[in-house]
Amino acid sequence: MKKFIDDENVFAVLGKRTTPRENVDKGKKTTQIFFKLFAGIFVGFFVWGMVGTLDIVSMTEGEVIPSTQVKSIQHLEGGIVRKIDVHEGQRVKKGQALVHLEQIISGADLSELQVRTTSLKIRIVRLEAEAKGLDTPEFSTQMKAKFGDIIGQENDQFQARQNDLKNRMATQKEVISQKEFNVRQMKDRLVNMRSTLKLHEEKVSISEELMLDELTNRYLHLDLLTRMNELKGTISDTKSSLSSASSALKESQTQAQQIETSAMNEVQNELNDSRGNLRELNERLIKFEDSVSRTVVRATVDGTVKTLHVVTEGGVIRAGDPVVDLVPEGDRLVIEAQLPTGDIGYVKVGQHVSVKLATADAAHFKDIVGKVKSISPDTLMTPEGMPYYKVRIDAEKDYFDGGTIQYQLYPGMRVVANITTGKRSVFGYIFGPVFASFGSALQER
Repeated sequence: MKKFIDDENVFAVLGKRTTPRENVDKGKKTTQIFFKLFAGIFVGFFVWGMVGTLDIVSMTEGEVIPSTQVKSIQHLEGGIVRKIDVHEGQRVKKGQALVHLEQIISGADLSELQVRTTSLKIRIVRLEAEAKGLDTPEFSTQMKAKFGDIIGQENDQFQARQNDLKNRMATQKEVISQKEFNVRQMKDRLVNMRSTLKLHEEKVSISEELMLDELTNRYLHLDLLTRMNELKGTISDTKSSLSSASSALKESQTQAQQIETSAMNEVQNELNDSRGNLRELNERLIKFEDSVSRTVVRATVDGTVKTLHVVTEGGVIRAGDPVVDLVPEGDRLVIEAQLPTGDIGYVKVGQHVSVKLATADAAHFKDIVGKVKSISPDTLMTPEGMPYYKVRIDAEKDYFDGGTIQYQLYPGMRVVANITTGKRSVFGYIFGPVFASFGSALQER
């Protein structure tokens, strides 16, 4: 009996696992899976586009600077560079010598001025002793040890002047004593002559009575009158001489006072002149010492040498020119960014900032987070003449973290600062230009 084998039996006989119908069903299932997968992706993308947000940033380039600015050390007078002790990047301490200049004033001139100043100080001590009438000048032990020769000379001068004054006063006192003796003698003689005059007057009176009684003659009477008149004349002359002697005595006493006064005035005048000269010399000495000290340019703060404006020994620094720029040690670093003028309306103080390295190594390090600290009130100009706003950014760290390594911030380093000015959905980014074009659509110029 002949048997007929249908398609299903053929596939079964050939050992196939699936039938055409099964293949169709399987294809439908695969299509459904792909459709559902695509639909899920689309729905997920739609949800992400609606819910997900992206940051709106203003991209700026900036430089790392100290928060209190770089300290620029200048020189008042300028001069010729003799020696340079530091190099850029070197850490220095406050007061450390940075650059030496050639001395305008020689050390010999300064030493001479110091000696003159010391001599004047010692002379003033000696003159003050004379003015006070001291027996000897009073110098400090330290001054005696350092300037014994000068003090010895001033002591000799003191003794010589004291001896001269004593001699002059002694001579004048002898003159006064002699004149006082003359005055006393005249006074004594005057007393005696007055006593004698009384006796003569009494004799004349008796003679006059005897003349009346004719007991004496006129010749004897006239002799008594003559003697009395001579005595009166002598008394008168003695009075005049006494007056002159008294005047001479007073004059001598005045001269003695004048000697002392003149000596004291001379001392006081010398003292005033010496003090004036000392003030002048002190002012000159301060200028000289200040000028000498300024031949060494020293660090004003602890820090790091950022820029050496002089690099050649023997070079010339003009008055007022900067010599060295220092970055203060321990000073907090900030970022000074240049914001395009078109973004100024979006940027505000306190906004979040993401700071990146401005090099190819930026991908190896995490961004530094910061905030906008300040915005300049007006635009500034780049050397190329492009306007910008200066934005200061406070960074939370002073290094870029690369995991096993750290990239330290350093003044002068260039960075890129992205200032987050807002957020926008993904669809907003995609369809924003389309929606924006609607405002100018169907319009004709």
